[in-house]
Amino acid sequence: MKLRQGGTLLPQHRAPEDWREGFVESRSEWAGERLVRVLEFRRIHAAVVAPPDEVLYDFAVTRFGREGVLVRGIERLEHRGTVAAVLQEWRLDLQRVVPPGGHYGAPTGEVRPWVSPGSEQDR
Repeated sequence: MKLRQGGTLLPQHRAPEDWREGFVESRSEWAGERLVRVLEFRRIHAAVVAPPDEVLYDFAVTRFGREGVLVRGIERLEHRGTVAAVLQEWRLDLQRVVPPGGHYGAPTGEVRPWVSPGSEQDR
């Protein structure tokens, strides 16, 4: 869940539909002569080759505990040809999801079976 909009903090108590389910992956990329950490979010049913839905640059974990993981970084905003960078924070609740034919590392939270939408198990 995003905790900021345009750099401004959003209310802490939010509707359930403000949460998005998906995967986060971190990587590093060069920005000139500086190595920058990048955190990417993709929705749960996005294609593997699809561009990320959200990206945080130069991120840091600011809290890790029972209430989830808070990460803070820089979000790139574009509007009418203007590019800006604003502070963004995400709250992540971790779950281990085992997709068909693969595993995503060690368990980090609740273990859930993978169920395809619309299947008999999904009902």
